[in-house]
Amino acid sequence: MGVRALQLTNVVEDADRRRFCGQVVGDQCRYGGAAQQLFTLKPIDEDLIAQCAEETGGRFVVVEDHLAHGGLATRIADVVTDRGIRLTAFERLGIPQVYAGFGEDEQLRDKHGYGLDATVAAARRVIAEF
Repeated sequence: MGVRALQLTNVVEDADRRRFCGQVVGDQCRYGGAAQQLFTLKPIDEDLIAQCAEETGGRFVVVEDHLAHGGLATRIADVVTDRGIRLTAFERLGIPQVYAGFGEDEQLRDKHGYGLDATVAAARRVIAEF
Protein backbone atom coordinates (compact mmCIF):
# COMPACT_ATOMS: atom_id res chain seq x y z
CA MET A 1 0.00 0.00 0.00
CA GLY A 2 1.17 3.51 -0.69
CA VAL A 3 0.38 7.07 0.19
CA ARG A 4 -1.63 9.15 -2.28
CA ALA A 5 -2.08 12.90 -2.03
CA LEU A 6 -5.16 14.14 -3.86
CA GLN A 7 -5.31 17.78 -4.84
CA LEU A 8 -7.69 19.90 -6.84
CA THR A 9 -5.94 21.75 -9.69
CA ASN A 10 -2.44 23.15 -9.14
CA VAL A 11 -2.72 24.52 -5.61
CA VAL A 12 0.46 22.74 -4.55
CA GLU A 13 3.58 23.40 -6.62
CA ASP A 14 5.57 20.38 -7.84
CA ALA A 15 8.49 21.14 -5.50
CA ASP A 16 6.15 21.29 -2.48
CA ARG A 17 4.43 18.09 -3.58
CA ARG A 18 7.77 16.27 -3.80
CA ARG A 19 8.85 17.69 -0.44
CA PHE A 20 5.53 16.62 1.11
CA CYS A 21 5.82 13.07 -0.23
CA GLY A 22 9.45 12.90 0.87
CA GLN A 23 8.62 14.06 4.40
CA VAL A 24 5.70 11.69 4.73
CA VAL A 25 7.59 8.72 3.35
CA GLY A 26 10.91 9.65 4.98
CA ASP A 27 13.01 6.62 5.70
CA GLN A 28 10.00 4.31 5.67
CA CYS A 29 10.94 2.87 2.31
CA ARG A 30 8.02 0.44 2.26
CA TYR A 31 5.68 3.36 1.49
CA GLY A 32 5.43 4.95 -1.91
CA GLY A 33 4.38 8.57 -2.21
CA ALA A 34 2.34 10.18 -4.94
CA ALA A 35 0.17 13.21 -5.45
CA GLN A 36 -2.85 12.85 -7.70
CA GLN A 37 -4.37 15.85 -9.38
CA LEU A 38 -8.11 16.27 -9.86
CA PHE A 39 -9.31 18.95 -12.24
CA THR A 40 -12.94 19.38 -11.23
CA LEU A 41 -15.30 18.65 -8.36
CA LYS A 42 -18.21 18.15 -10.75
CA PRO A 43 -17.87 15.84 -12.46
CA ILE A 44 -15.36 14.15 -10.17
CA ASP A 45 -13.28 11.16 -11.17
CA GLU A 46 -15.02 8.53 -9.05
CA ASP A 47 -12.93 5.69 -10.45
CA LEU A 48 -9.72 7.47 -9.43
CA ILE A 49 -11.03 7.98 -5.90
CA ALA A 50 -11.99 4.29 -5.66
CA GLN A 51 -8.55 3.33 -6.99
CA CYS A 52 -6.84 5.53 -4.39
CA ALA A 53 -8.96 3.99 -1.63
CA GLU A 54 -7.97 0.52 -2.78
CA GLU A 55 -4.26 1.37 -3.08
CA THR A 56 -4.12 2.98 0.38
CA GLY A 57 -6.32 0.61 2.31
CA GLY A 58 -9.01 3.26 2.65
CA ARG A 59 -6.79 6.07 3.96
CA PHE A 60 -7.21 9.70 2.88
CA VAL A 61 -5.76 13.03 3.89
CA VAL A 62 -7.54 15.82 2.02
CA VAL A 63 -6.12 19.33 2.14
CA GLU A 64 -8.52 22.08 1.12
CA ASP A 65 -6.80 25.35 0.20
CA HIS A 66 -10.00 27.18 1.13
CA LEU A 67 -12.94 26.51 3.45
CA ALA A 68 -12.70 22.90 4.57
CA HIS A 69 -16.39 22.06 4.26
CA GLY A 70 -18.20 21.50 0.99
CA GLY A 71 -15.17 20.89 -1.21
CA LEU A 72 -12.97 18.00 -2.26
CA ALA A 73 -13.21 16.07 1.03
CA THR A 74 -17.01 16.25 0.87
CA ARG A 75 -17.02 14.94 -2.69
CA ILE A 76 -14.62 12.12 -1.77
CA ALA A 77 -16.86 11.22 1.19
CA ASP A 78 -19.86 11.15 -1.18
CA VAL A 79 -18.08 8.81 -3.60
CA VAL A 80 -16.86 6.35 -0.98
CA THR A 81 -20.26 6.30 0.72
CA ASP A 82 -22.16 5.79 -2.55
CA ARG A 83 -19.81 2.97 -3.56
CA GLY A 84 -19.79 1.31 -0.14
CA ILE A 85 -16.02 1.73 0.26
CA ARG A 86 -14.82 1.22 3.82
CA LEU A 87 -12.41 3.87 5.08
CA THR A 88 -9.67 3.16 7.57
CA ALA A 89 -8.69 6.80 8.17
CA PHE A 90 -9.87 10.12 6.80
CA GLU A 91 -8.52 13.56 7.70
CA ARG A 92 -9.65 16.86 6.22
CA LEU A 93 -7.48 19.95 6.62
CA GLY A 94 -8.36 23.47 5.56
CA ILE A 95 -9.84 26.74 6.72
CA PRO A 96 -12.55 26.19 9.33
CA GLN A 97 -15.85 28.03 8.93
CA VAL A 98 -14.29 31.37 9.90
CA TYR A 99 -13.03 34.47 8.12
CA ALA A 100 -9.58 33.48 6.88
CA GLY A 101 -7.94 36.87 7.37
CA PHE A 102 -5.09 38.39 5.42
CA GLY A 103 -1.52 37.27 4.87
CA GLU A 104 0.78 35.35 2.60
CA ASP A 105 -0.47 31.94 1.44
CA GLU A 106 2.01 30.02 3.58
CA GLN A 107 1.17 32.10 6.67
CA LEU A 108 -2.55 31.50 6.26
CA ARG A 109 -2.05 27.78 5.73
CA ASP A 110 -0.01 27.54 8.92
CA LYS A 111 -2.48 29.75 10.83
CA HIS A 112 -5.41 27.50 9.94
CA GLY A 113 -3.59 24.20 10.43
CA TYR A 114 -3.07 22.96 6.91
CA GLY A 115 0.47 24.07 6.13
CA LEU A 116 3.15 21.63 5.06
CA ASP A 117 4.07 20.55 8.60
CA ALA A 118 0.43 19.99 9.60
CA THR A 119 -0.22 18.07 6.39
CA VAL A 120 2.82 15.85 6.94
CA ALA A 121 1.69 15.20 10.53
CA ALA A 122 -1.82 14.26 9.35
CA ALA A 123 -0.44 11.91 6.70
CA ARG A 124 1.84 10.25 9.25
CA ARG A 125 -1.13 9.70 11.56
CA VAL A 126 -3.10 8.15 8.74
CA ILE A 127 -0.32 5.78 7.62
CA ALA A 128 0.60 4.83 11.20
CA GLU A 129 -2.11 2.16 10.96
CA PHE A 130 -0.14 0.18 8.32
